[in-house]
Amino acid sequence: MLSPNSSSIVSTSLLAFFSLFSVINPIKFVIVFLSMTYFCNKQRRNQLANRAIFIALLTLMVSMLVGEYIFEFLQIKMYAFKMAGGTLLAINGVNMILGQDIELPSSDKVQEVNDDIAVFPLAIPIITGPGAISTGIVLFSDSHSLILKGVVLLATLANFVLIFILLHLSYTIANKLNKVALNILYRSCGLLLSALAINVFISGLNESGLFG
Repeated sequence: MLSPNSSSIVSTSLLAFFSLFSVINPIKFVIVFLSMTYFCNKQRRNQLANRAIFIALLTLMVSMLVGEYIFEFLQIKMYAFKMAGGTLLAINGVNMILGQDIELPSSDKVQEVNDDIAVFPLAIPIITGPGAISTGIVLFSDSHSLILKGVVLLATLANFVLIFILLHLSYTIANKLNKVALNILYRSCGLLLSALAINVFISGLNESGLFG
């Protein structure tokens, strides 16, 4: 494999970071996390956040490293996976744009929060869902050198560092942003996700050779 130049490293890192950022959508996850842990104390919230992030990161990294080989074993073509993943991402993006507004949590009841929510649904599928897994596998498989594959993994890690920071500042962020601002950010992420979905689908369509 040829060693990549600096421009390809930069472009790959930016593509990987923003693609995964749009799919994972930390803004959406912070709102869900707020809703599910609103009445926990700070220590409990931190425990749940740390566990969810670790499990989600581990799941996504393993999927990226071995997903392509699993496809080969099951005789699934990468272009088919790209087209399926692009369709799934497009549906998620449209739902984000046209779906219901975000509602900030409010209740007078103190709720007990089980450890299991860190695994499901926080880690899987909210952080690392089918969209994130398909995007990660495509990005990793399209990187044709060890350096670029490492760049994709680092971009993935950077997204989770950002999620970690946002989660631990989530209650401060919620106090600073009103409902309108949160919904604008949410819709913007949906638009980015839809654009990414079209690119992924067209890439798979081109690789399929259906149109020569």
